[in-house]
Amino acid sequence: MARADQRDGHPDLRHAAFCTTAPAGITDLTERIAHIDTMARFFDAVARLPQDQMDVIVLRHLCEVHPDAVPGIVGLTPAMTHSLDRHARGLLKSLRLLADTLE
Repeated sequence: MARADQRDGHPDLRHAAFCTTAPAGITDLTERIAHIDTMARFFDAVARLPQDQMDVIVLRHLCEVHPDAVPGIVGLTPAMTHSLDRHARGLLKSLRLLADTLE
């Protein structure tokens, strides 16, 4: 994260939207651009989460680290890690950015 470009004091993760795989069946350029736009908004929202929530979301869901390994990586208890994950996912769901991205 220290090497990530910064935008408004937060890491700029939007460029990752271009590296995501389009869902099967998207062949239309307009649909692909809409998918990239959705993913860019999702990565921007993830970057604006509190640092501990962002760490858990990135490790657990974007890097697909096993849930049992995440607490040791971030240095928190499993209960705290689970709570941070739940709160971050709740916020992303409330922003309607989670349905097509993590789940």
